[in-house]
Amino acid sequence: MAPWVCPRVPEPLADTITVTDRATGATVATETVGQGELASIPVPPGTYTVRAAPVGNLRPTIAQRTVTIPAAMTVRQDFFADVP
Repeated sequence: MAPWVCPRVPEPLADTITVTDRATGATVATETVGQGELASIPVPPGTYTVRAAPVGNLRPTIAQRTVTIPAAMTVRQDFFADVP
């Protein structure tokens, strides 16, 4: 007979989105979003590093992208992570 294992109650998935100015290295915005939510982070034109990191230790995946926002434009950057 296999030993009894306490079932794990799944946590809601959440990520913290951090936007860093590539020229200065300064963090210009941070937002936490839940599973299925979108972050809308207004920033001026420039080149940024956008990083999505899990809240807690449920998923070790961290996604990072460089995004350039031209003047008078809106840019959308999607992140996808495999969930074990």
